[in-house]
Amino acid sequence: TRAKFVPVAQRGAILFFCITELANVDPMYQYALQWYIDLFQRGLRDSEPDAEDRDQRILNINDYFGYYLYKNVCRSLFEK
Repeated sequence: TRAKFVPVAQRGAILFFCITELANVDPMYQYALQWYIDLFQRGLRDSEPDAEDRDQRILNINDYFGYYLYKNVCRSLFEK
């Protein structure tokens, strides 16, 4: 059953490497791996559970975590 959640792991990895690239825009925008892991785990915990439909659960995790990460990154960005 773990293999069914590979799309969640792939999307999580892509998002992590996207936010690490923000350091190329400005060195101030550096994010720690532990910060990201904590956010990811909270996203797994707080996303809407759907015990019966695994595909829906994967969508819920990806949608919730994408938005949750977006909110946290936006909070740390400064306008120029």
